[in-house]
Amino acid sequence: MPVLLCRCCGARLEIKPGTSVVRCSYCGVQQTVPILGFDEESLLWERAEELRRNGEYDRAASIYEQIARKCPDEPDVYWSKVLCRYGVEYVEEPKSHRRIPTINRIQYTSVIDDDDYRKAVRITENGDQKRIYILEAQALDKLRAEILSVSLNEQPYDIFICYKESDRYGRRTEDSALAAGLYRTLCAEGWRVFFSHITLENKAGTEFEPYIFAALNSAKVMLVVGTITRKNALLLCPLSTRINSVIYLVNLIVLLFWVITTCTHKLRRLAVGAAKHRTLLALRILLLHHQFCHLLFKSRKFIALLIKLHI
Repeated sequence: MPVLLCRCCGARLEIKPGTSVVRCSYCGVQQTVPILGFDEESLLWERAEELRRNGEYDRAASIYEQIARKCPDEPDVYWSKVLCRYGVEYVEEPKSHRRIPTINRIQYTSVIDDDDYRKAVRITENGDQKRIYILEAQALDKLRAEILSVSLNEQPYDIFICYKESDRYGRRTEDSALAAGLYRTLCAEGWRVFFSHITLENKAGTEFEPYIFAALNSAKVMLVVGTITRKNALLLCPLSTRINSVIYLVNLIVLLFWVITTCTHKLRRLAVGAAKHRTLLALRILLLHHQFCHLLFKSRKFIALLIKLHI
């Protein structure tokens, strides 16, 4: 048998040969496991599980798909694809210390209607395994509905600022300070801006996913801020799944050059007016001349602005 880790906490599972349902001795969660031998499928499974636990859902899903082609009758492969599609992560509840699921990828499609979920349930022969799939799918679907319900009541945003709040040591990053400056400037101009450090501060103790999901789906502009100290390097922050295109480095350089050469006092005072819904801030966001000049010429660092406009 290959070495399998708990889907929730990552502890090593004690599994008997031929077992498809096991309870983790560390966190106590009963879960399904695949029945695999010591072969290529086992190595692929271990790699896919590692990627999924690290939040690399697309890469994990592609490996699960490879396993599904080799083992089309293994239901846990299809269930794992569901977990990747919805970005399911098991977090520890502070009070009870139980591992509960949270969704990082909100979908409008119900988990119950997911094709991979239905296939996992259909081909499962073990009754306990099927029961776990059904109960987990119902719990995830309830959570998904709650998140969508909250997000639908949120006011739409004009701009979403994406940045890294803290480094691996828990210290606030320079990106966060730059993003805060942009946030204050844009708010002073009258735009509704999502900046997690401030926007979510009055929601302590609640789930953040509904508010982030609502902001991502309503904002017309995403502003990505990043810094890096290595010479001639550019940090591109990851975009949400909603952003389907990437602006390459050459386009970024041309864009910044155009902004710097056209940042005049007259342009700052121009109202967006009727063009607001077309350009959606592209000019007024980028007309922060002094900030860009400081960033480019004094600190010799770059700010990555990846903007997608809904024209």
